[in-house]
Amino acid sequence: MSDHFPGEIRIGGPIPQIVLTELIRVIVDEAVSLDGYGGPDATEDTLWQAFRQGAIVALYADQARYGQFDSLEAFLVKHRLHFDRHSEAFCEYNAEIVSYRGGKEAVALPADQNGHVMLRWEEVVGILDDQALADRAKLDAIRRLVNQPGTEPLAPIRFI
Repeated sequence: MSDHFPGEIRIGGPIPQIVLTELIRVIVDEAVSLDGYGGPDATEDTLWQAFRQGAIVALYADQARYGQFDSLEAFLVKHRLHFDRHSEAFCEYNAEIVSYRGGKEAVALPADQNGHVMLRWEEVVGILDDQALADRAKLDAIRRLVNQPGTEPLAPIRFI
């Protein structure tokens, strides 16, 4: 049996208009809300309105399987559509942030319950203790841990 717990996915960036109808159908099948946790399920009409606003579209599920959106995420990656997902921690599962910006695969990073990236202290201490690195190089190395390629801020929706 799988665990179900809260998850949020935000969609943005360039979207080919030709995939929008199918994208909306996939989202409706996920039974998610545009109105936050506990909100009513999004409908095709409310989703059309949300996408036409040209902002980032945030979707919420109180009971997502492992806090993920399997079908929707697969669709987004297949069509190279940008998204960020935050899954909350639950029992033995840690919270995580998953970012996808149209590349080969999504980048998953550990997170706290507020959606902030968390670093493993061993990695940070290892960088700080490295005597071969100058202070500036240490700072750059720590920044790379947090700002990995493919985790740039999600841009608003732009139809192409």
